[in-house]
Amino acid sequence: MNRSKPLQHRGQRASKGALAHSADSPIAHTALLYTAVWLACVTVLFAIFQQTGRSFMWNPDGLYQHFAAFSYVCDYLDSILAGNPMPACNFTLGQGLDVLGTLGQYDFADPMSWVAAALLPLERAQRYTVMIFAKTYLAGLAFMALARILGHRTTVPVACGALSYAFSGSILFFFARHPNFVSWAYFLPLILAGIELYKRKRKAWLLVTAVCVNVVTSFYVFYICIALSVVYVATCALTEIARARTVAKAIDHVRLGLHLAGFCLTGVALAAVVALPVLYAYTQSGRIAVTGGYGDSLFWYQPVYYAKLLGNLFIPDSNPPYSTAIGMNAVLFVPLVMLFARRGNATLKALWAVAFVMLCLPIAGKALNGFGYPTNRWAFSVPLLASYTLTAIWPRLREPR
Repeated sequence: MNRSKPLQHRGQRASKGALAHSADSPIAHTALLYTAVWLACVTVLFAIFQQTGRSFMWNPDGLYQHFAAFSYVCDYLDSILAGNPMPACNFTLGQGLDVLGTLGQYDFADPMSWVAAALLPLERAQRYTVMIFAKTYLAGLAFMALARILGHRTTVPVACGALSYAFSGSILFFFARHPNFVSWAYFLPLILAGIELYKRKRKAWLLVTAVCVNVVTSFYVFYICIALSVVYVATCALTEIARARTVAKAIDHVRLGLHLAGFCLTGVALAAVVALPVLYAYTQSGRIAVTGGYGDSLFWYQPVYYAKLLGNLFIPDSNPPYSTAIGMNAVLFVPLVMLFARRGNATLKALWAVAFVMLCLPIAGKALNGFGYPTNRWAFSVPLLASYTLTAIWPRLREPR
């Protein structure tokens, strides 16, 4: 099977100058630039919250669900350090429920929760805030890993893409409201990076590891990430098959898809000790049958949704319809226009077309929410795509035409 080429070079002729690969920059340089600017942005953001008297606990869900679950992790850790571990079944949860099944979707098994809980010198509210910001930082690092595997190794374009993603409106909308959801911001690019690493170098360790840790952290987040990954793989495959127009290419992609599915199942199997209790608790929950929130057609939203969709692309509504919080940074408008104004990048254009269609169809939101009620929490992937577009188009920004 031919190894896939980086997205920015598909459908383009090789040339010198801006279109050619830039000299590789050490990943430490990119990480250092990203970290410095990230710290500056976080400082400003934290100051805004402090000056306005706001905390990072959204009322009600952030305070009564996510912070409460994080406090339980802190209690659990304190008990372990005191030599008196808490039981696996706790009668203070409902009328006596297992801890993992009840709190599995609230970051109880999330490694980031335990790392933040271990910051004992800090108060619990401070530890909770550290956890929230750390997740935005990881989102940028995961983007850098994906960009590097796709062939982008120049410091400034990759760092700018990482920053535009980490501080996108979608992530900032959820990061204090539902911090457990923000983990999808770094698991999706890590899973995609694992897919691309296998396609290029036949190395599956990153894909298996990312899937395993994602399942341990949150099965709901894993479901969304793996569904989006399937869309990504299918779109890339169909674009390449359409370009090649050969049966051999189609067979190659079917074989590749089966290999990727096998590695994903391996990652799930490695996390089964956590996944199975959580899935059992989920299937026993009354919320699994909830289908409310949308009673109209699954093929079009109400007109007001489409009227707000364009604005939500750049400025998230305070209460976006169906959680469609996108909020791409305005600077991304330029590379996005350049992408469609010029030839080449067929796969990247196809991914944009698929994303736009999915945003317009309620059935997409329903499928990506476990076939419950339609909700577009998955829209965080649009800023990821936009940020990658910025990194991919960067060398062409200096071209006159």
